[in-house]
Amino acid sequence: MTGRQLTFEDAARARDSAMERVDGAADPVWRADAEAAVLAVAARGMPFTTDDVWDAGLRYPRELRAIGPVMQRLARAGAIRRTGRFRPSLRSHLSPKPEWRRP
Repeated sequence: MTGRQLTFEDAARARDSAMERVDGAADPVWRADAEAAVLAVAARGMPFTTDDVWDAGLRYPRELRAIGPVMQRLARAGAIRRTGRFRPSLRSHLSPKPEWRRP
């Protein structure tokens, strides 16, 4: 540790870099399947989390965090948006996960 205080920008760069690495390592067929699964769950019209996407039958990739870049990509495209609420994840030791919905 350098003793330097990390900034919000440092943390955001580290997050973005990690998401790029995870997304780049994900199988392109899996990424397409994941996008389709998210859109199918969103089409139900109810708020959802990534747990709901997994429950809909999306197969697990080598790295479970690969779902994060998929969610972010769809959000940037305007296909989904955060509700501002969080729900505990049964797959992640009850850590809070953002709730999403169709715009």
